[in-house]
Amino acid sequence: MANSVEPDDHPDFVDYMDYVKKAEDERAADEDMFRRHQEWLDTSWGGWFVRSSRYIAKNPFTDAVLRSLKHQDEANTVAAIVIKNFVRLSIIFGIISMVYILGKIGQMIIGDEIIVEEEVIVVEKVPKSQAGTQIIGDKEKEKRRSARDKKEKVT
Repeated sequence: MANSVEPDDHPDFVDYMDYVKKAEDERAADEDMFRRHQEWLDTSWGGWFVRSSRYIAKNPFTDAVLRSLKHQDEANTVAAIVIKNFVRLSIIFGIISMVYILGKIGQMIIGDEIIVEEEVIVVEKVPKSQAGTQIIGDKEKEKRRSARDKKEKVT
């Protein structure tokens, strides 16, 4: 009797269908990720910024300038040093300008000033001896009282 080997039991095909299923799932997940990423690029401000950055980076002029700066044969000529320092300073100035502009936009949205108003209440205990008088400037003035109160004070 010959041993019959089922095609599914062959060692070359063990877990093959699981591998195929897993590969298809990964491919579908990647396609979904790429689709969502493209949607993000097309519909958001961050996507607009990324698209603009890619456009600037792929621009032939930018590419030519970067190649010329990179392929200076590491020359330490005065012109090469000046150009490199100018590029570095331009980048720093651009970043500072961007932060300044964003700050101005934020200030326009929020407002010029933030005013904090505090109300201070002073509670003062007045002795009964001074309760009937009112101090105006440096002089004490009696509060308005009835005739009976005045009569009692005189006697």
